[in-house]
Amino acid sequence: MPARGDDRSPGFAGEHAEMHVLLDRSGSIRTLDASLRQGVDEVLGELASDARVRVSTFASTLTTAAGMSVAEARVHVAEGVPAPGGTTRLYDAVGEFVGADARRLEEGGASTTIVIVTDGLDTASQVHDEASARAVVGRVRAAGGRVLFVGCNM
Repeated sequence: MPARGDDRSPGFAGEHAEMHVLLDRSGSIRTLDASLRQGVDEVLGELASDARVRVSTFASTLTTAAGMSVAEARVHVAEGVPAPGGTTRLYDAVGEFVGADARRLEEGGASTTIVIVTDGLDTASQVHDEASARAVVGRVRAAGGRVLFVGCNM
């Protein structure tokens, strides 16, 4: 338990010191955008205040934000992520972003909880397919990380 009296151990992330949130920003998420942002904010609110967070987004393009505090991540999700639009490159996002987390974990980096929030299936990946995405998720789990998929409107 953190010494500052915060009764949330590391909260939702469990024993993991970091959280990486991957947000689907494709066009089909448009009608769910407000509830998606609210849900992610609630998850971030469960973290201990000293946890580190990365927020990546995927649609037709993939983007990632540098590590930030929980408070900074909550503002970023509320105001800084791209507006929904484009296709869904889910497998490419998992291959690139979760693949980087897997490499970091395999090299002894801080344990990480990865939360992937999406409303559906991959429609446009160019590099990765379902098998390679599943393999990357397996590498993270084998190295002690945690990967959670949150389905919206599924």
